Amino acid sequence: MQTWQKILIWGNILGMGIVLGVNRGIFFLSSAILWLCIFYTIVVAVILNVKRWHLIVEIVGIYYLFVALLDLFFAFCGIAIGNDFYQVFSAYNYSGEKCILFILSRISIISILIFLK
Repeated sequence: MQTWQKILIWGNILGMGIVLGVNRGIFFLSSAILWLCIFYTIVVAVILNVKRWHLIVEIVGIYYLFVALLDLFFAFCGIAIGNDFYQVFSAYNYSGEKCILFILSRISIISILIFLK
C-alpha cells in the first residue's frame, strides 16, 4: 500500500471512532450518524480501489451495528440494575456508569474476536 492509502485508512478509523464517540456522548445512539459512518467507509473503500470493497463495507458495517447494539444492551442492563433512564441516556452526561457501559461493549467485542480467532 502507498502512504496516502495508509493515511486514508487510519484517518477513516480514527475519524469514525471520534464521530461515534461524540455521537454516543450527545445522543447516545443516532442511526443517522451510524449510517453516515458506514457510507463514509464505502466512499473510502471505493477511493482506495479495493477489489472486494463490498466485503470490507459489510464487515465494517456489521461491526459498527454490533457495537451500537452492545452499547444499547449494556445501557438497558444498567437501567435494569437500578439507574434512572435519564441518567444513562442524558445528553453530556459523562458519568462513570456510561464509561463502564462503553468499556463493557468493547471488551465483549474483543472477547468475541479472540474466541473466533
